[in-house]
Amino acid sequence: PLPKYPSIKRDISMLIDDAIGASAIDEVIRKEGHELVKTIEVFDLYKGQQIGESKKSIAYTIEYRSDEKTLKDEDVNHVHAKIQESLVKKLGVQIR
Repeated sequence: PLPKYPSIKRDISMLIDDAIGASAIDEVIRKEGHELVKTIEVFDLYKGQQIGESKKSIAYTIEYRSDEKTLKDEDVNHVHAKIQESLVKKLGVQIR
């Protein structure tokens, strides 16, 4: 069935150590986003001289949706900010 309430998408672009895998990033996003995070998709990945050795630039689109109500921008902005803070603290990413 189609979802009852609409979703909101937000992007996160980050610079991270090449050794950190996508599963670690997904875990942090899902833990902080709780049930509001419906999908996480990588839409850009770059490795090269311009960002330094053993680093990668990666960008995600996160889809947020509640099963109980229509989300407002404030709801999503708060959760999105918590996700960014956790990525910085737990994985040492640099938000771009």
